[in-house]
Amino acid sequence: MNSLRTKIYQAKTDLERLNAILALCEVHYNIPRDTLDKYAYEAYSLALQTKNDSLISLGAFAKAQDYYRWGWLDSAVVLIDGVLPRLAFDNKATSEGYFKLMRLKAISKGGRMDYLGALDILYQLVKEAESIGDLLNLSINQNSIASIALARNYPEEALTWIKKAETNLGLGLDFQTAKASILINKANAFIQLEKEDSAVFYINRGVELSKEVNNLPIYSTALQRKSELALKRGDLIEAEHALIELLEARKLTGDQNLYADDKEALLNFYLKSGQNEKVINLANNILEGTMPDPNTLDSNTFTNSINLRLIYFEALAKAYKASGNLQKYQETLEQIIKAKDVFYTINSERALAELQTQYELQQKENTIIQQQLDLIRRQRLVYGTLATMAIFILLAALWIVFSKRQEKIQRVKFQEEEKFKGKKLILEAKEQERKRISSDLHDNLGAFAASITSNLEYIKSDHLDDLGKTALRELQLNSRSMISELNDTIWALKNDSLRLTALSDRLKLYLQRLNSSYPKIQINFYEEIMEDKTLPSAEAFNLFRILQEAINNALRHSDCKLITISLKCHQSWSVEVKDDGRGINSDTTNLSGNGLENMKKRAKTSGWSISWQGIIGDTGTSVRIEPTAN
Repeated sequence: MNSLRTKIYQAKTDLERLNAILALCEVHYNIPRDTLDKYAYEAYSLALQTKNDSLISLGAFAKAQDYYRWGWLDSAVVLIDGVLPRLAFDNKATSEGYFKLMRLKAISKGGRMDYLGALDILYQLVKEAESIGDLLNLSINQNSIASIALARNYPEEALTWIKKAETNLGLGLDFQTAKASILINKANAFIQLEKEDSAVFYINRGVELSKEVNNLPIYSTALQRKSELALKRGDLIEAEHALIELLEARKLTGDQNLYADDKEALLNFYLKSGQNEKVINLANNILEGTMPDPNTLDSNTFTNSINLRLIYFEALAKAYKASGNLQKYQETLEQIIKAKDVFYTINSERALAELQTQYELQQKENTIIQQQLDLIRRQRLVYGTLATMAIFILLAALWIVFSKRQEKIQRVKFQEEEKFKGKKLILEAKEQERKRISSDLHDNLGAFAASITSNLEYIKSDHLDDLGKTALRELQLNSRSMISELNDTIWALKNDSLRLTALSDRLKLYLQRLNSSYPKIQINFYEEIMEDKTLPSAEAFNLFRILQEAINNALRHSDCKLITISLKCHQSWSVEVKDDGRGINSDTTNLSGNGLENMKKRAKTSGWSISWQGIIGDTGTSVRIEPTAN
């Protein structure tokens, strides 16, 4: 991997750089998504400049694979459909790109459960590969048809296609990779047929071969099946070993979200297999901030997310309870309550916390009343018959008070529950609307914008006058900007909340896009996140837009040579954008303009302070954003 990157850095011409990037993108399945995102866009842009159909198809495949890795299946299909008309399966120059793009289109349709659409493409590819004697693509696509049969729970049909795929296998690394995938499909078919011995035999071969060819996604899938089969057989050692190997494979892709999910899977495995001590050790190590594993996991994984901490606390509580350590079980339950309180505070659920507190106070009040009644009963025994009437009267009075108070408590409790349900319904409706808007932007506007951008590339400017050429350039720039804006909006809307690290990564991508437009301005980005805060999606989007505006103002109006962006988070976070340009008046009350007004409004809406510092001259301008309270 490092050698491939080195070739990119050492490239002296655009063509050399393009070929080096395409070689890196060939192993897209083994590189982090952010790395693929960075190079895939550049590959497609450089390929379009060559006007070479073969290179364009491979650049489009890299970009479409990037869309697929991020889950943008519709965008991948739109991009592929824009390139396919210039390719042919029986043309040596374009056949490689044709088969790759068509199969990715089928996989994208399968990912949306459009199995019929996927099968139509795969049957066509099998026929075309067979007609030109392309055994590799013939075998790969026959195995893909088997995968869809397994997804539809037709194991016998899958085995028929697997047998066909096996007969077309040849020699070489590509065939070995295809064979590893075939072995895993074969094991899955025998799992569905409940033929455990055959499934174990083929999954073990699949694990060995996928590890040998160094294909991390296939290797991870094989390890998942191996762990499941071992657990079925009661072989806890092998099941655990396979699951830990899976975690190591996930680490190599750099996807920390998957890595966190797999740690949760390991905890669940230990719980299901009754290995309570391992649950206790693993969960405690994670919750203490690091997770050293003497055999496998040698990373330092900081766990500050409240959601994740709740998952680990709950697993820990189950383990303590199962092992009979009731004291630790009770202590862990208290930790869960504290963590949930923090979770409710972070998510602005103060009403729910207040309701819970009020209910607990009412319960304590009821307990006090009951204790008073018990005391009265004991006094009645002491004082005897003479006090019977007085005690009876007192009890009656207390019972009336108690009954009225109970009625009042129940009435207040009911009212608070109704308020909570109403607020919850409103929040759920807002969440559904946010997700619907995100989906509509992605599925409709995103697809149309991508299509516009793709189609504009085919418009020739040779026969246009100067005005037409200017208009075409404006259309191309605006369409690209529109896609970037849509992607940024969808990115924020599709998540309930976003961490500062996610915002930081998004800002890095944005700065990379700016570099080509401002080659004479150096842009430096410094990140110092000791505690990864989580922001609601609306606030994260506001912060991203404020920073965009601050950076664009510096680029366009300051005549600067250097821009520095600093993102820090210890107990609280702050962001600062500095330039070395001519500066502005530091009196922010006199600052005007739509852009600056929008920055102020977004900051005010999110509860942040925003300030500008600068003196007219050559000292530059600084824009600082930070919460008014943390």
